[in-house]
Amino acid sequence: MAGPAPDTATPVSTTSQLPCCPARGKPKPYDRKNRAGPKPATSHKTSAKSPTNKADKREALTLGDWLDVLDYIDKNPGATQPKVVAHFATRLEGALLFDQSLLSRNALVKGRARLATRLEATANARDTRRAHIVMCPDVEHALWLWHQSMEARGKTPSGAMLVAK
Repeated sequence: MAGPAPDTATPVSTTSQLPCCPARGKPKPYDRKNRAGPKPATSHKTSAKSPTNKADKREALTLGDWLDVLDYIDKNPGATQPKVVAHFATRLEGALLFDQSLLSRNALVKGRARLATRLEATANARDTRRAHIVMCPDVEHALWLWHQSMEARGKTPSGAMLVAK
């Protein structure tokens, strides 16, 4: 006695032949981190490092940082340049890391004059690390207006948008 004929066999479910996988649930929403709001307008950007987490690598100081250093030198005329460097490397508000040769270059009359001209050049010069030289002021102004309008609309300008503009 042979089994039933192949054309009269009972149909086999195709789902029973697949490996059993549990159903996947809906993905959870992306957990966004809260970003800090805008900084107060009274303070300038700084290159200061926290005293507990100093980086070994020096960074260029902002113009505001250099003006703070020069104010300290003016208020403490007896301080030598190495002592000024050591003072700013260990200050509690945040360490400003620079060496004596940079201090000498910026503390001389010629260096102070160069820093003063940079300060008068733009409104946000205290926050910058180097001079921004503009070749076409009209294009620079148009770009600034476009950037302000993008920020007012809540959009972030990208390089592709700039190329298209």
